[in-house]
Amino acid sequence: MKRLDWDGKKGEGFDFDEWKYWEYLEQTKQQFEEEELIALITKEHALAVPDQFDIAEDSGGQIWVVYRANDGDIWLASPNLELNDWVFHERILYVPSGSTNPTITFDEEDRHLIACEFLPAGAEQKEIWLYQPPYSGDGIKKIADGEHPLLARNFHNELFLFYQTPEGEIYYRRSGDNFVSDTLFIDAVEGDLPVGFRIPLFPVNPPYHMKYQHALFYGDNIEPPRYSLTEKGDVFTVGLTFKVLHRGTPLEGAIVDFAGRQKVTDVDGEAIFLSLPYGITLSYSFSHSLLGQGAKGFFELSETFKGQHLIRSFTFDKPDTNEVLLPIADIDLFWQGTEYITETVADTPLTPVANVGIEWELMLKPIYVLVYSNWEICETGDIAYNTPNDSWVSLWNLTNFTVSGTTVTMTGPSSNLPRNIINESIGVFNDGEILAKCKSTSTSGNQFRLFLRSGGEVGNENGYYADLLSGTHFQVRKYVNGANTTFQQIDYNWNANTSYWIRFKVKENQIKAKVWLDGESEPDWMIEVLDDEFTEGFAGIGAWNGTGTKVFEDILISYPETEKVYEFITNAEVKIAGQVQQTNQEGLAPFYELQANETYEFEISHPDYAEVTTGKLTIPEGDDLILPVKIYEFPFDGQIVEQPISPIADVDIEWIQIHYEDRSLKDRANVLASVNSILWVEVES
Repeated sequence: MKRLDWDGKKGEGFDFDEWKYWEYLEQTKQQFEEEELIALITKEHALAVPDQFDIAEDSGGQIWVVYRANDGDIWLASPNLELNDWVFHERILYVPSGSTNPTITFDEEDRHLIACEFLPAGAEQKEIWLYQPPYSGDGIKKIADGEHPLLARNFHNELFLFYQTPEGEIYYRRSGDNFVSDTLFIDAVEGDLPVGFRIPLFPVNPPYHMKYQHALFYGDNIEPPRYSLTEKGDVFTVGLTFKVLHRGTPLEGAIVDFAGRQKVTDVDGEAIFLSLPYGITLSYSFSHSLLGQGAKGFFELSETFKGQHLIRSFTFDKPDTNEVLLPIADIDLFWQGTEYITETVADTPLTPVANVGIEWELMLKPIYVLVYSNWEICETGDIAYNTPNDSWVSLWNLTNFTVSGTTVTMTGPSSNLPRNIINESIGVFNDGEILAKCKSTSTSGNQFRLFLRSGGEVGNENGYYADLLSGTHFQVRKYVNGANTTFQQIDYNWNANTSYWIRFKVKENQIKAKVWLDGESEPDWMIEVLDDEFTEGFAGIGAWNGTGTKVFEDILISYPETEKVYEFITNAEVKIAGQVQQTNQEGLAPFYELQANETYEFEISHPDYAEVTTGKLTIPEGDDLILPVKIYEFPFDGQIVEQPISPIADVDIEWIQIHYEDRSLKDRANVLASVNSILWVEVES
């Protein structure tokens, strides 16, 4: 179980609008406080507006409220959807001397836990008590002397109880040891109260890859709260598209039951499931209003699928006995796959293992050939958020630096030269921005620089950058073949050993930059200029002046995602290994039982192409492969990337380069893919 590990990042005057990805009820709670929920509580107990209640949400999205009535009783309640009546309403705690400040959360098994303050009769010091399963006996117990309890559940489903001690310090206890051990929350000062706990999420490749962070808000309940953050962690999920076929045709209206959810296939026979776990095997079943019950089976979401979206084809019905040679044992088969080819299945009949009690599957997954005439790189309209933590290299002059997570520290050399550290894993892009928190031990010269559209080499450096200068200025400039030009310089006083945020953005010919002190609210753009010198390049961090140690933290680079879009060819005839297939509306032709690392001859023909494209294709290893193969107007006009090779006497063979890739099909007119490797194809003349 991963524990909270506070890294000391903190601030004041937190801008709540910046945190748009809370998985919490902040907006809902505010609405409840002002409207229906208060009406419900006051109606039930004829109370004035209550100021002691808390709200939590169970795994089913049901709202639960714990509140203190004016007689000191603690009530647990849940409203209906219209928020005009309770569907559950029960007094759960009663202490004659009274109880205050209730707080609630739910554990991993969806059971509620409640903590309150109690003041024993005749005592002056309040106590923190916990009400947890089994809600009697040891389930109701004193935790500590203190006030202002706050229950929270972290991202890993461990529960925390924060509270203020009689000495005015904030401590917390964990469910991992049944709330026995107390730990000092070191960021808080005497008199601070725990006032809120949130888990903001940050998109990397949503919904398949997100980063999360734990945030504890605390303060004196008068001024805006301060906050402290843990390091960011990664969370991955899997997406899966069921493509359901009936007699080889996409089946609309099929009901797919999977992972406790139910989806109906669209006109393309597809049902999409998002935010699935990985490292687990789940059952599925199909049904249809006209066809009745269909196939059922199991699908393994292995750990290798995390952060990906998969597309799998399934037949709605089990194959007939005259189509596929059945196993010799009489067991219930769960069929999963795509098209079943009679002769290929019958050639290699499947037989169950000795232990016939084991359920097993017959699966035939095709390898697709994508026939295309051309391709181009296009933007998808989505934004990729990348918090890089590897592949940092010096683009120009040598720079001494170290990398730790999303922090890069520059330590020299001491000479003054253009220095730019780029992240190769992101690569070249057009429009985008870079954000970083910067701190240096010196204010001499140009200490911090954020680069966009940078490139070139030593002596011929190119690109745009924003930088802080000499403790007194902020500016935006550009390098053109090593020569500097300043667009705009503004007064800005900054200090050594102090953290400042810089955000730098380029979109088309617009260049914008801003800087602000860490802990302050982010300002509007401070510099805005126009220039069209460069259209693409690397994002990077760097400096000119070599003195001082420079630290760049929480680096975030965002840029439009791009895709390789093929101009595919429909109704092309493809022949491989004795199989003849026609490309569909997406330019795809399926082939079965092609063996990895084997080389096959192929032919591609089409009525609009006078020549037949022929060659040899080596099948790479891997699942769900799509092999793009170009059809040529004249089969010999492919790009020659090496000198012609003639491995066989009297046969003229040219080698051309094409690409193959794993690919997830998307519901759009163009076929999209990303290059994973290089495949060599022989083209005979």
